[in-house]
Amino acid sequence: HVTYTELVSSVVHGPNGVWGLFQGLRPTLIGIIPYAGISFATYETLKAQMVKRYGYKTDRELTATQRLASGGVAGFVAQSAPY
Repeated sequence: HVTYTELVSSVVHGPNGVWGLFQGLRPTLIGIIPYAGISFATYETLKAQMVKRYGYKTDRELTATQRLASGGVAGFVAQSAPY
């Protein structure tokens, strides 16, 4: 078993030091931006389409199931679109 002290020491004294922990941060943040934009735009578009289709006045009238479906599809599209 490795103790926390040994783990921290191996990171600090490793080849990249503490900055090695942050090497993947930039690509991760760059990947989140398109995902968040696509997800938000798709979710809002789907909600607007449901409001129009079912004759609601606002999106506040959507049921939890309709919101869940919109969110699920938006998440699927946002994950799939960049690839």
